[in-house]
Amino acid sequence: MGSREAIARALMDLPAGVVRWASAPAERLPRVSSGIATLDAALGGGWPKGRVATLQARFATGLATGGATAIAASSVADATARGLLAAWIDGDGSLDPASLAAAGADLERVLWVRGPLPADRVLSAAEEVLRAGGFDVLVLRLPRGPRRLDAAWARLDAAWARVSRAAAAARAA
Repeated sequence: MGSREAIARALMDLPAGVVRWASAPAERLPRVSSGIATLDAALGGGWPKGRVATLQARFATGLATGGATAIAASSVADATARGLLAAWIDGDGSLDPASLAAAGADLERVLWVRGPLPADRVLSAAEEVLRAGGFDVLVLRLPRGPRRLDAAWARLDAAWARVSRAAAAARAA
């Protein structure tokens, strides 16, 4: 059974008009390579510039390249090898610059905002970096820990929206 048929069967109990297939994108976005050919193919040519993309470790660990950090490092390495600028906001304080360099990143072309930082500061730093302009790739590493359902996290949802708008304005991936 095709994927459309499987999805349609799973959704057949919903009222008519609630679900519809999305149309083709109105614009073809430029892309930045992840440095991993199979991932770029799955992404339609790489990370879309001007959009926020998330990579969660629980999904990335099944990839041959390793986890989310390895994929982010590959993306930064590929971008800097092409002469682009990258920024890495290290919310959990886990970035080892030597490992990033070993992955092929040109550290002269990477802005490192060193952590650990609380989640709200990570997102504020991301906004500032994107507003400054000139960065083609931005990696955000949020601090580890459970997401709490309280007012502080509700404010983070608004901050994510601001980061998304800033990425669109800066045309950064």
